[in-house]
Amino acid sequence: MNDRSGAAPERLDRSKFSRVFADDFTGDGLDNSRWVPHYLPHWTTDERSAARFVLGDRGLRLSGS
Repeated sequence: MNDRSGAAPERLDRSKFSRVFADDFTGDGLDNSRWVPHYLPHWTTDERSAARFVLGDRGLRLSGS
C-alpha cells in the first residue's frame, strides 16, 4: 500500500530483536542446516527446483537461471 501523503514511514524499533545467526557466506557451499537448497521441491524435480547461486569474494549472489 502506497502512502501518498509524503509522510516518512514509521521506523521499526529493532531494540527488542536479537540475531539468531549470521552467515558471511565464505567456504565452498551453503550450510544446509540453515539454508534450503530447493524452491518448491514438492511439485517438481530436484534439478529444476535447485536454488542457483554463486559464492564468491563478495558473498552470496543469487541467480535466476
